[in-house]
Amino acid sequence: MAEQRIYYSEEAEAKAKRQTTMMAAGVLLLGLVLGGIAALLFAPQKGEKTRSNIADELETGIDQSRDSTQKALERLEREYHSLRKEVEKMLSSVR
Repeated sequence: MAEQRIYYSEEAEAKAKRQTTMMAAGVLLLGLVLGGIAALLFAPQKGEKTRSNIADELETGIDQSRDSTQKALERLEREYHSLRKEVEKMLSSVR
């Protein structure tokens, strides 16, 4: 039977749900990557071709990660000042 947790704030409950979701997504992604590698390793191809395929896919993945990271940084740079103003406004309302 699943244990019922008691959260003392909605924020804590939302944070716990986000953490659970991120963990599940991470495990799913890891499983997909490992499954893809296993499929390549057990495919009926020469080892050289398989290693080449793995290297190509890995390079593609790294390039996509760099692109995504760069886009996220560019967006953060564009929105930094407005985000900072919002945070300062929230902090001043708490004081």
